[in-house]
Amino acid sequence: MRIIKKVIFFLSICFLTVLNAQTKTFEIIPQFPKPREQFTISYNPIATNLKNATEILGLMYIYDNFKWIVKDFSLIKTRVGTWETREQLSDHAALVCCVFYSDSEIDNGGKQTYSLIIENSPGSYLGWAMLQAPVFQNDIPVKVDASSLVNDSVTLKRINTEIIHYPQSRLVTFYPLLRLSKILEPTTAREHIKSELRYVLKHSLDNLKQYDVQKTLKLLEETKDKMFIDSVQNVLVKTYPAGVLARDLALKKIFLEPNPVLKSKAYFSFVQKFPKSEFEEVYTEAEHLYNDQIYKAIINYSIKKDNDISILMNSLKELSFANLIHFSRDLISISFNSKKTSVEILKVYILTMMPEIQARENYVPKEYREKLSLNQWRKIALQNVAPEYFSFAKIFEKLQNYKESQRLLEKIKPEFGYKNASFNEMYYRMLIRNEKITEAKSFFEECVKENKVSAEMLGVAKKYF
Repeated sequence: MRIIKKVIFFLSICFLTVLNAQTKTFEIIPQFPKPREQFTISYNPIATNLKNATEILGLMYIYDNFKWIVKDFSLIKTRVGTWETREQLSDHAALVCCVFYSDSEIDNGGKQTYSLIIENSPGSYLGWAMLQAPVFQNDIPVKVDASSLVNDSVTLKRINTEIIHYPQSRLVTFYPLLRLSKILEPTTAREHIKSELRYVLKHSLDNLKQYDVQKTLKLLEETKDKMFIDSVQNVLVKTYPAGVLARDLALKKIFLEPNPVLKSKAYFSFVQKFPKSEFEEVYTEAEHLYNDQIYKAIINYSIKKDNDISILMNSLKELSFANLIHFSRDLISISFNSKKTSVEILKVYILTMMPEIQARENYVPKEYREKLSLNQWRKIALQNVAPEYFSFAKIFEKLQNYKESQRLLEKIKPEFGYKNASFNEMYYRMLIRNEKITEAKSFFEECVKENKVSAEMLGVAKKYF
């Protein structure tokens, strides 16, 4: 068995790297690093679409302990023309896949991919299976080239190889395995699903495995298999009263509660029974559908009924990023645009909410944790919060806090610069105020090219230029 295992491992390495070995486009040194070891990534773009790039960045997708870790890395060009970086494998790394990019150009390795399977690491064959399986492309963060995808029967063999070499992986592989079985063996899949779930339920299940059971039940026919589905759900709730399904059902019940007072009381009891910290590794469909809406309804009711924003201000750290932006828009941006609230009061709101909003840019929220790197998240976060920062900048300008207004304008310039006439006017005004006349002229010319200039900008341009 040990010899067979070695043969399969080296054949898989050859499959992933044979073309790279010929061109040396992608190389990992040492060739077979182990978890926790440091290694060098060497990338030679001469035969790729990045051959003329002046800067190359990378994304590393690590399958570690059956979870995806997404890391940013930068590379330095060497004298011989290769680009290199030094990295360290995570504690339980089983598979590594790299993607290189510069501006909008991306090199994901084409048919062979820039990947490495880590020997003797549980999850290595499962990660390899998911990496190149069409059915799992929406479930993993890395998008490989279409030419590298394999058919479902090959994926099934790789998952079975995982179970053969690492029997303990069976409690992790059952959901992807059964998804494939339903595609490849539709006539026998129903009984296979039931049999495997009976096996899984005999074991102690963490939150992720509990949720995998819930997702597996959806592979069955809701009407035809209702009795079996109900029995499994009953087992989950009874065995794990503070577990994932119990939490999902409680969330749905609170969401459907029409009485706002009872909804509020029920939710705060819910938070005590199901602490947020206990569910950091799992993000369910129910949480996605209901949690933000419940919190939003509770806070909105408090504000409308008693004109009381204290519950909002005291709950900022508990709000999702989306809800933070929502309430910032309602409380600050809309109030400023409608001139219903003085800028002095709005400043107090900004100084309370902005630090929390900015802090959220520095860590990936759990719903994106196995999907995005920190830099990818920061880009998305800025796109979403830019309109709020623009409102803050306007308010600080009104208060003659020009330094803070300028900081925010510079921060959102990648999103709004040249493309938004209102932003252009304010940014142009800031440059003139700071007596940066040459820079202001250049900025004005770019805005004219985009046809995004205001009457105020034209008037100032006539005066100075």
